[in-house]
Amino acid sequence: MNLIVGIDPGITTGICALNLNGKPVIIKSSKKMGINKIIETIRQKGRPIVIATDVKNPPALVKKLTSTTKARLVSPDRDLKVGEKQKIVYETFPNLKLNSHETDACAAAIFAYRKFKTLFRKVDIHLKQLGKEEKRETVIRKIILGEAKSIKDALKEKQEEITKQEKKRVKKKSKEAELKLKIIKLTEEIIKLKEENKKLKEKARITKTKPPEEILESLKKKEHNINVLKELLLKEKIEKQKLTDKIKTYIEKLKIVKEGNILITRLKDLSKEEIEKLHEEDSDNILYVNKLTKPSKKAISKLRKLRIKAIVFDEGKKFDELSEFFIVKSENIAINKRNNILYVSEDELTRIKKNAKILEEIIAEYKRKRGIRNA
Repeated sequence: MNLIVGIDPGITTGICALNLNGKPVIIKSSKKMGINKIIETIRQKGRPIVIATDVKNPPALVKKLTSTTKARLVSPDRDLKVGEKQKIVYETFPNLKLNSHETDACAAAIFAYRKFKTLFRKVDIHLKQLGKEEKRETVIRKIILGEAKSIKDALKEKQEEITKQEKKRVKKKSKEAELKLKIIKLTEEIIKLKEENKKLKEKARITKTKPPEEILESLKKKEHNINVLKELLLKEKIEKQKLTDKIKTYIEKLKIVKEGNILITRLKDLSKEEIEKLHEEDSDNILYVNKLTKPSKKAISKLRKLRIKAIVFDEGKKFDELSEFFIVKSENIAINKRNNILYVSEDELTRIKKNAKILEEIIAEYKRKRGIRNA
Protein backbone atom coordinates (compact mmCIF):
# COMPACT_ATOMS: atom_id res chain seq x y z
CA MET A 1 0.00 0.00 0.00
CA ASN A 2 1.37 3.43 -1.02
CA LEU A 3 1.27 6.18 1.61
CA ILE A 4 1.29 9.98 1.76
CA VAL A 5 3.00 10.83 5.05
CA GLY A 6 2.91 14.11 6.96
CA ILE A 7 5.68 14.67 9.54
CA ASP A 8 5.87 17.22 12.36
CA PRO A 9 9.40 16.78 13.82
CA GLY A 10 10.53 17.99 17.22
CA ILE A 11 10.96 16.76 20.79
CA THR A 12 7.57 15.17 20.20
CA THR A 13 7.20 13.92 16.63
CA GLY A 14 3.82 13.74 14.94
CA ILE A 15 3.12 11.26 12.12
CA CYS A 16 0.07 11.07 9.86
CA ALA A 17 -0.08 8.62 6.94
CA LEU A 18 -2.93 8.57 4.39
CA ASN A 19 -3.62 5.88 1.80
CA LEU A 20 -4.29 6.88 -1.82
CA ASN A 21 -8.01 7.22 -1.03
CA GLY A 22 -7.23 9.87 1.60
CA LYS A 23 -8.05 7.59 4.56
CA PRO A 24 -5.76 7.77 7.62
CA VAL A 25 -3.83 4.57 8.39
CA ILE A 26 -1.40 6.09 10.92
CA ILE A 27 -1.96 9.01 13.30
CA LYS A 28 0.38 9.11 16.28
CA SER A 29 2.84 11.25 18.21
CA SER A 30 5.71 10.21 20.43
CA LYS A 31 8.74 11.69 22.15
CA LYS A 32 12.33 10.96 21.08
CA MET A 33 11.43 9.24 17.81
CA GLY A 34 14.57 8.78 15.73
CA ILE A 35 14.48 8.41 11.95
CA ASN A 36 14.76 4.59 12.15
CA LYS A 37 11.76 4.36 14.45
CA ILE A 38 9.76 6.68 12.18
CA ILE A 39 10.61 4.55 9.12
CA GLU A 40 9.71 1.34 10.98
CA THR A 41 6.34 2.83 12.04
CA ILE A 42 5.52 3.88 8.48
CA ARG A 43 6.66 0.66 6.80
CA GLN A 44 4.47 -1.44 9.07
CA LYS A 45 1.54 0.01 7.12
CA GLY A 46 2.97 0.50 3.63
CA ARG A 47 5.45 2.28 1.36
CA PRO A 48 5.86 6.06 1.66
CA ILE A 49 5.82 7.74 -1.77
CA VAL A 50 5.30 11.30 -0.47
CA ILE A 51 6.79 12.90 2.65
CA ALA A 52 5.08 16.20 3.51
CA THR A 53 5.68 19.07 5.94
CA ASP A 54 3.59 22.10 6.97
CA VAL A 55 6.39 24.65 6.53
CA LYS A 56 7.99 26.19 3.43
CA ASN A 57 11.55 25.17 4.38
CA PRO A 58 11.50 21.45 5.30
CA PRO A 59 13.36 20.54 8.52
CA ALA A 60 16.54 18.43 8.28
CA LEU A 61 14.80 15.30 9.62
CA VAL A 62 12.10 15.55 6.94
CA LYS A 63 14.75 15.89 4.21
CA LYS A 64 16.69 12.92 5.56
CA LEU A 65 13.52 10.84 5.83
CA THR A 66 12.65 11.66 2.21
CA SER A 67 16.13 10.72 1.01
CA THR A 68 16.21 7.45 2.98
CA THR A 69 12.80 6.26 1.80
CA LYS A 70 13.33 7.57 -1.78
CA ALA A 71 9.98 9.35 -1.53
CA ARG A 72 8.94 12.73 -3.00
CA LEU A 73 9.15 15.78 -0.75
CA VAL A 74 6.13 18.13 -0.69
CA SER A 75 6.02 21.43 1.20
CA PRO A 76 3.73 24.51 0.91
CA ASP A 77 4.80 27.78 -0.74
CA ARG A 78 4.49 29.41 2.70
CA ASP A 79 4.27 28.20 6.29
CA LEU A 80 0.73 27.06 7.13
CA LYS A 81 -0.83 29.05 9.99
CA VAL A 82 -2.17 27.36 13.12
CA GLY A 83 -5.81 28.25 12.40
CA GLU A 84 -5.40 27.19 8.79
CA LYS A 85 -4.07 23.78 9.81
CA GLN A 86 -6.84 23.24 12.32
CA LYS A 87 -9.45 24.08 9.67
CA ILE A 88 -7.92 21.70 7.09
CA VAL A 89 -7.88 18.83 9.57
CA TYR A 90 -11.36 19.50 10.98
CA GLU A 91 -12.89 19.68 7.48
CA THR A 92 -11.29 16.33 6.56
CA PHE A 93 -11.54 14.42 9.85
CA PRO A 94 -14.22 16.16 11.98
CA ASN A 95 -14.57 13.31 14.49
CA LEU A 96 -10.89 12.88 15.38
CA LYS A 97 -9.42 14.27 18.60
CA LEU A 98 -5.78 15.17 17.93
CA ASN A 99 -2.99 16.94 19.81
CA SER A 100 -1.07 19.81 18.19
CA HIS A 101 1.71 17.55 16.79
CA GLU A 102 -0.76 15.14 15.21
CA THR A 103 -2.78 18.09 13.84
CA ASP A 104 0.32 19.56 12.17
CA ALA A 105 1.30 16.18 10.70
CA CYS A 106 -2.23 15.56 9.40
CA ALA A 107 -2.42 19.06 7.91
CA ALA A 108 0.81 18.38 6.00
CA ALA A 109 -0.46 15.00 4.74
CA ILE A 110 -3.87 16.42 3.69
CA PHE A 111 -2.16 19.37 1.95
CA ALA A 112 0.01 16.92 -0.06
CA TYR A 113 -2.98 14.68 -0.82
CA ARG A 114 -4.95 17.61 -2.23
CA LYS A 115 -1.95 18.57 -4.38
CA PHE A 116 -2.27 15.22 -6.21
CA LYS A 117 -6.06 14.93 -6.15
CA THR A 118 -6.40 15.93 -9.84
CA LEU A 119 -3.87 13.25 -10.78
CA PHE A 120 -5.84 10.65 -8.80
CA ARG A 121 -9.06 11.54 -10.67
CA LYS A 122 -7.35 11.31 -14.08
CA VAL A 123 -5.83 7.92 -13.22
CA ASP A 124 -9.17 6.58 -11.94
CA ILE A 125 -11.04 7.67 -15.09
CA HIS A 126 -8.36 6.33 -17.45
CA LEU A 127 -7.99 2.97 -15.70
CA LYS A 128 -11.77 2.51 -15.49
CA GLN A 129 -12.02 2.99 -19.25
CA LEU A 130 -9.32 0.34 -19.75
CA GLY A 131 -10.75 -2.00 -17.11
CA LYS A 132 -7.44 -1.92 -15.22
CA GLU A 133 -8.48 -0.41 -11.88
CA GLU A 134 -6.29 -2.92 -10.00
CA LYS A 135 -3.18 -1.09 -11.31
CA ARG A 136 -4.10 2.22 -9.62
CA GLU A 137 -1.49 2.03 -6.83
CA THR A 138 1.36 1.22 -9.21
CA VAL A 139 0.44 3.87 -11.80
CA ILE A 140 0.11 6.64 -9.18
CA ARG A 141 3.36 5.64 -7.47
CA LYS A 142 5.34 5.68 -10.73
CA ILE A 143 4.01 9.07 -11.83
CA ILE A 144 4.56 10.73 -8.42
CA LEU A 145 8.10 9.35 -8.12
CA GLY A 146 8.94 10.32 -11.70
CA GLU A 147 9.37 6.73 -12.87
CA ALA A 148 6.79 7.39 -15.60
CA LYS A 149 5.80 10.59 -17.43
CA SER A 150 2.20 9.60 -18.11
CA ILE A 151 -0.44 7.01 -17.28
CA LYS A 152 0.35 5.25 -20.56
CA ASP A 153 4.05 5.06 -19.66
CA ALA A 154 3.26 3.74 -16.20
CA LEU A 155 1.06 0.97 -17.61
CA LYS A 156 3.68 0.09 -20.23
CA GLU A 157 6.45 -0.16 -17.65
CA LYS A 158 4.23 -2.26 -15.43
CA GLN A 159 3.65 -4.67 -18.27
CA GLU A 160 7.40 -4.87 -18.83
CA GLU A 161 7.89 -5.77 -15.17
CA ILE A 162 5.26 -8.51 -15.43
CA THR A 163 6.86 -10.01 -18.54
CA LYS A 164 10.44 -9.71 -17.31
CA GLN A 165 10.29 -12.94 -15.33
CA GLU A 166 8.39 -14.65 -18.13
CA LYS A 167 11.15 -13.71 -20.57
CA LYS A 168 13.70 -15.29 -18.24
CA ARG A 169 11.65 -18.46 -18.15
CA VAL A 170 11.36 -18.53 -21.96
CA LYS A 171 15.11 -17.96 -22.25
CA LYS A 172 15.76 -20.91 -19.93
CA LYS A 173 13.39 -23.08 -21.94
CA SER A 174 15.21 -22.09 -25.15
CA LYS A 175 18.49 -23.11 -23.59
CA GLU A 176 16.95 -26.41 -22.51
CA ALA A 177 15.77 -27.06 -26.09
CA GLU A 178 19.25 -26.24 -27.37
CA LEU A 179 20.76 -28.74 -24.93
CA LYS A 180 18.28 -31.43 -26.02
CA LEU A 181 19.28 -30.92 -29.66
CA LYS A 182 22.96 -31.12 -28.73
CA ILE A 183 22.40 -34.36 -26.82
CA ILE A 184 20.58 -35.89 -29.79
CA LYS A 185 23.48 -35.00 -32.13
CA LEU A 186 26.08 -36.40 -29.73
CA THR A 187 24.07 -39.60 -29.32
CA GLU A 188 23.81 -40.01 -33.10
CA GLU A 189 27.56 -39.47 -33.47
CA ILE A 190 28.31 -42.12 -30.83
CA ILE A 191 26.02 -44.61 -32.58
CA LYS A 192 27.75 -43.87 -35.88
CA LEU A 193 31.23 -44.40 -34.40
CA LYS A 194 30.14 -47.64 -32.73
CA GLU A 195 28.85 -48.96 -36.07
CA GLU A 196 32.13 -48.08 -37.81
CA ASN A 197 34.06 -49.78 -35.02
CA LYS A 198 31.93 -52.86 -35.34
CA LYS A 199 32.58 -53.03 -39.10
CA LEU A 200 36.35 -52.72 -38.62
CA LYS A 201 36.37 -55.47 -35.99
CA GLU A 202 34.28 -57.71 -38.23
CA LYS A 203 36.66 -57.10 -41.14
CA ALA A 204 39.63 -58.13 -38.98
CA ARG A 205 37.83 -61.27 -37.81
CA ILE A 206 36.99 -62.38 -41.37
CA THR A 207 40.58 -62.11 -42.58
CA LYS A 208 41.68 -64.26 -39.57
CA THR A 209 44.91 -62.42 -39.56
CA LYS A 210 46.39 -59.83 -37.29
CA PRO A 211 44.80 -56.50 -38.17
CA PRO A 212 47.14 -54.04 -39.86
CA GLU A 213 48.62 -51.26 -37.71
CA GLU A 214 46.51 -48.56 -39.44
CA ILE A 215 43.29 -50.47 -38.56
CA LEU A 216 44.35 -50.82 -34.92
CA GLU A 217 45.27 -47.14 -34.78
CA SER A 218 41.93 -46.20 -36.34
CA LEU A 219 40.10 -48.34 -33.79
CA LYS A 220 41.97 -46.68 -30.91
CA LYS A 221 41.14 -43.20 -32.19
CA LYS A 222 37.49 -44.05 -32.66
CA GLU A 223 37.26 -45.61 -29.18
CA HIS A 224 38.92 -42.50 -27.76
CA ASN A 225 36.43 -40.30 -29.62
CA ILE A 226 33.55 -42.41 -28.30
CA ASN A 227 34.79 -41.96 -24.72
CA VAL A 228 35.19 -38.18 -25.21
CA LEU A 229 31.70 -37.91 -26.67
CA LYS A 230 30.28 -39.99 -23.83
CA GLU A 231 31.83 -37.59 -21.30
CA LEU A 232 30.41 -34.60 -23.20
CA LEU A 233 27.03 -36.27 -23.37
CA LEU A 234 27.07 -36.92 -19.63
CA LYS A 235 28.00 -33.27 -18.90
CA GLU A 236 25.24 -32.02 -21.19
CA LYS A 237 22.69 -34.30 -19.49
CA ILE A 238 23.78 -33.07 -16.05
CA GLU A 239 23.53 -29.43 -17.18
CA LYS A 240 20.12 -30.10 -18.72
CA GLN A 241 18.90 -31.66 -15.47
CA LYS A 242 20.16 -28.69 -13.44
CA LEU A 243 18.40 -26.28 -15.78
CA THR A 244 15.20 -28.33 -15.65
CA ASP A 245 15.33 -28.29 -11.84
CA LYS A 246 15.85 -24.50 -11.85
CA ILE A 247 12.85 -24.00 -14.12
CA LYS A 248 10.68 -26.23 -11.90
CA THR A 249 11.81 -24.34 -8.79
CA TYR A 250 11.13 -20.98 -10.47
CA ILE A 251 7.60 -22.06 -11.51
CA GLU A 252 6.92 -23.38 -8.00
CA LYS A 253 8.09 -20.06 -6.48
CA LEU A 254 5.76 -18.15 -8.80
CA LYS A 255 2.83 -20.31 -7.62
CA ILE A 256 3.72 -19.75 -3.96
CA VAL A 257 3.90 -15.95 -4.40
CA LYS A 258 0.62 -15.84 -6.36
CA GLU A 259 -1.07 -17.69 -3.46
CA GLY A 260 -0.33 -14.70 -1.19
CA ASN A 261 2.93 -15.84 0.38
CA ILE A 262 6.38 -14.31 0.86
CA LEU A 263 9.47 -16.30 -0.13
CA ILE A 264 12.32 -16.86 2.33
CA THR A 265 16.01 -16.51 1.48
CA ARG A 266 18.38 -18.38 3.83
CA LEU A 267 21.83 -17.21 4.95
CA LYS A 268 24.18 -18.30 7.74
CA ASP A 269 24.48 -14.78 9.17
CA LEU A 270 24.72 -11.11 8.14
CA SER A 271 28.45 -11.14 7.38
CA LYS A 272 29.85 -9.50 4.25
CA GLU A 273 30.41 -12.88 2.55
CA GLU A 274 26.83 -14.03 3.17
CA ILE A 275 25.18 -10.71 2.18
CA GLU A 276 27.06 -10.82 -1.15
CA LYS A 277 25.07 -13.99 -1.97
CA LEU A 278 21.87 -11.92 -2.21
CA HIS A 279 20.71 -10.96 -5.71
CA GLU A 280 17.84 -9.06 -7.36
CA GLU A 281 15.71 -12.23 -7.33
CA ASP A 282 15.72 -12.01 -3.50
CA SER A 283 13.89 -8.64 -3.59
CA ASP A 284 10.81 -8.35 -1.33
CA ASN A 285 11.71 -11.65 0.37
CA ILE A 286 12.05 -12.51 4.06
CA LEU A 287 15.64 -13.13 5.17
CA TYR A 288 16.25 -16.13 7.46
CA VAL A 289 19.65 -16.34 9.22
CA ASN A 290 20.99 -19.00 11.56
CA LYS A 291 22.68 -16.37 13.69
CA LEU A 292 21.84 -12.67 13.92
CA THR A 293 25.18 -10.81 13.68
CA LYS A 294 26.05 -7.13 13.52
CA PRO A 295 25.81 -5.98 9.87
CA SER A 296 28.01 -3.44 8.11
CA LYS A 297 26.64 -0.19 6.63
CA LYS A 298 27.08 -1.73 3.18
CA ALA A 299 25.02 -4.76 4.23
CA ILE A 300 22.24 -2.52 5.60
CA SER A 301 22.23 -0.58 2.32
CA LYS A 302 21.87 -3.79 0.29
CA LEU A 303 19.05 -5.11 2.52
CA ARG A 304 17.27 -1.77 2.15
CA LYS A 305 17.74 -1.78 -1.63
CA LEU A 306 16.26 -5.31 -1.87
CA ARG A 307 13.28 -4.20 0.28
CA ILE A 308 13.71 -7.12 2.70
CA LYS A 309 10.33 -7.43 4.46
CA ALA A 310 11.57 -9.09 7.67
CA ILE A 311 14.57 -10.85 9.21
CA VAL A 312 14.01 -14.20 10.96
CA PHE A 313 16.77 -15.64 13.14
CA ASP A 314 17.50 -18.78 15.21
CA GLU A 315 20.01 -17.34 17.67
CA GLY A 316 21.79 -14.08 18.46
CA LYS A 317 20.64 -10.65 19.64
CA LYS A 318 19.06 -7.63 17.94
CA PHE A 319 21.33 -4.73 16.97
CA ASP A 320 20.42 -1.02 16.72
CA GLU A 321 21.70 -1.05 13.12
CA LEU A 322 18.73 -3.30 12.21
CA SER A 323 16.07 -1.11 13.86
CA GLU A 324 14.46 -0.17 10.53
CA PHE A 325 13.75 -3.86 9.78
CA PHE A 326 11.15 -6.09 11.42
CA ILE A 327 13.06 -8.75 13.40
CA VAL A 328 11.45 -11.96 14.68
CA LYS A 329 12.79 -15.18 16.19
CA SER A 330 12.13 -18.31 14.11
CA GLU A 331 10.23 -20.03 16.91
CA ASN A 332 7.67 -17.20 16.90
CA ILE A 333 6.66 -17.35 13.23
CA ALA A 334 5.04 -20.15 11.20
CA ILE A 335 7.43 -21.07 8.37
CA ASN A 336 6.12 -23.31 5.60
CA LYS A 337 8.06 -25.57 3.24
CA ARG A 338 7.09 -26.88 -0.19
CA ASN A 339 9.53 -28.73 -2.46
CA ASN A 340 12.47 -27.37 -0.40
CA ILE A 341 11.16 -23.79 -0.80
CA LEU A 342 10.63 -21.88 2.46
CA TYR A 343 7.92 -19.24 2.71
CA VAL A 344 5.62 -17.37 5.12
CA SER A 345 2.06 -16.33 4.40
CA GLU A 346 1.43 -12.57 4.22
CA ASP A 347 -1.34 -12.98 6.82
CA GLU A 348 1.11 -14.65 9.22
CA LEU A 349 3.66 -11.82 8.85
CA THR A 350 0.91 -9.22 9.39
CA ARG A 351 -0.25 -11.09 12.51
CA ILE A 352 3.28 -11.29 13.96
CA LYS A 353 3.89 -7.58 13.32
CA LYS A 354 0.57 -6.67 14.97
CA ASN A 355 1.36 -8.80 18.05
CA ALA A 356 4.83 -7.25 18.27
CA LYS A 357 3.33 -3.77 18.16
CA ILE A 358 0.81 -4.62 20.90
CA LEU A 359 3.60 -6.04 23.09
CA GLU A 360 5.70 -2.93 22.50
CA GLU A 361 2.80 -0.70 23.57
CA ILE A 362 2.21 -2.81 26.71
CA ILE A 363 5.89 -2.55 27.70
CA ALA A 364 5.91 1.20 27.06
CA GLU A 365 2.78 1.63 29.19
CA TYR A 366 4.29 -0.50 31.95
CA LYS A 367 7.49 1.59 31.96
CA ARG A 368 5.46 4.78 32.01
CA LYS A 369 3.38 3.68 35.00
CA ARG A 370 6.43 2.40 36.82
CA GLY A 371 8.10 5.76 36.32
CA ILE A 372 5.10 7.50 37.87
CA ARG A 373 5.19 5.23 40.96
CA ASN A 374 8.91 5.74 41.42
CA ALA A 375 8.57 9.52 41.17
